[in-house]
Amino acid sequence: MVQGWRHTHERTTIRTMQTLPVSAVKAKLNEYARQVAREHDRIALTRNGVADTVLISAADLDALEETIAVLSDSVAMAALAEARVERENGVPATTSQQMAELMKFRQGRV
Repeated sequence: MVQGWRHTHERTTIRTMQTLPVSAVKAKLNEYARQVAREHDRIALTRNGVADTVLISAADLDALEETIAVLSDSVAMAALAEARVERENGVPATTSQQMAELMKFRQGRV
């Protein structure tokens, strides 16, 4: 089994990832796809005993890609650091209107 992880709010949960040969998954792909989508599991697929592909839900892939985008955006990281300091100093959290404007900016609509 390969170790995986999931970040939930402010804690990280270590999860195990099933590792199965492609030939075993092929016959039950629909069943495994439902499991992955429903349970947010990940399944490593092997060919000749070597893991080379991972079955992951579309929602989890979107979340990973968004995390990578934010982590690689120096402006977003600076804003997060500033927000963390503000929160620690008792400054009120971002309003829903401010959050909507930030999301529009991040999506390139402003």
